[in-house]
Amino acid sequence: MGEKPLAHVLYEGFDDEAPEQIKDSNGEVCLALCKVCDGAECSLPTNCPGRKITFEEGELICNGELDF
Repeated sequence: MGEKPLAHVLYEGFDDEAPEQIKDSNGEVCLALCKVCDGAECSLPTNCPGRKITFEEGELICNGELDF
C-alpha cells in the first residue's frame, strides 16, 4: 500500500513563529510557506515531503519538473 500524502503545515496570519521576511507591515504572513518542508509559493509541492526541500528541489518544483 502507498503512503498517505502529507499535508503542508502552513504559517498563518499573526503566527509568531513566522520568519520576518514573510510578514507584511501589519505582521501578517503574506506567502504560503510550509513549516515542515520550507516550500513557498511556486516551490510549494502538491504534498509535503515531510522534510526540508533542497534549493535544487525547489527550483525543479517551480519549473514543474518535480512534485511530491
